[in-house]
Amino acid sequence: MIRLDGGNPTLRDGLAIAWSRVGRIFGYAVVAATVGLLLRALEERVGWVGQLVIRLVGVAWTVATFLVVPVLVTRDVGPVGAVKESASLLRATWGENLIGTVGLGLAFVAAYVVVFIVSGGLLLLAIKRGCRS
Repeated sequence: MIRLDGGNPTLRDGLAIAWSRVGRIFGYAVVAATVGLLLRALEERVGWVGQLVIRLVGVAWTVATFLVVPVLVTRDVGPVGAVKESASLLRATWGENLIGTVGLGLAFVAAYVVVFIVSGGLLLLAIKRGCRS
């Protein structure tokens, strides 16, 4: 937000903002941990169909809470309100988020492929030179 307002944010600024909202962030951490524990406990007690359903609920929870921390930092809401607003923002901007996430994922996959190919080529070159000696 500092950058959007034309400022030059520092690490200290980020830590100060997070510390000023540490109660809300901790509250969300408690909510998220509780949901995670409940989902895990339910998953262990149900059959494979139930496990599939619980996993889908877990994915939905993960998606819905994708923007919780930015909402907690920039808005005056509590943990539950932040989850609701995160889900609302995600519904409004899901295409942009999906494209951004997939785009970054593809960029990293491409980078890993290049590194793998170059490393493999260098390894083969080293092996060939080692066999000649």
